[in-house]
Amino acid sequence: MDIWVWTGIIVTCLILEFFSSELICIWFSTAGVISLILAICHVPLWIQIVTFVVLSIILIFSLRKLCKKLLRGKDEKTNSDSLIGKKFKLISDLTEDIMGTIKINGVIWNCEGIDGFCAKEGELVQIVEIKGNKLIVKGGLE
Repeated sequence: MDIWVWTGIIVTCLILEFFSSELICIWFSTAGVISLILAICHVPLWIQIVTFVVLSIILIFSLRKLCKKLLRGKDEKTNSDSLIGKKFKLISDLTEDIMGTIKINGVIWNCEGIDGFCAKEGELVQIVEIKGNKLIVKGGLE
């Protein structure tokens, strides 16, 4: 009977993983395979369950982050990454204490100067980096 339970858990987890991209269920199915092997070898049910739980936790916490990083790749770019290197006019003053703003495609972004750079409204700045929802800009552009 244990064999069918573990087989059901494995199949269910694989189906759920197929429809998700979070790499959660794959670890349960892997632990289920080990528990299935234990069931085939007639190991007591409590050992199968403990093995399943412990192995699932170990796999999730030790391999999930690594596998997601490998699957994602190192150079994952977003649409906002395409703004780096482009030049825009400030729509508000930029000082060391107050972030300036830039309007890009109808969206207003906050920006701060690199190395204490300051600029007045209407000046041209170039985006050098994006930190969260804030643009890092430099000036001195002609």
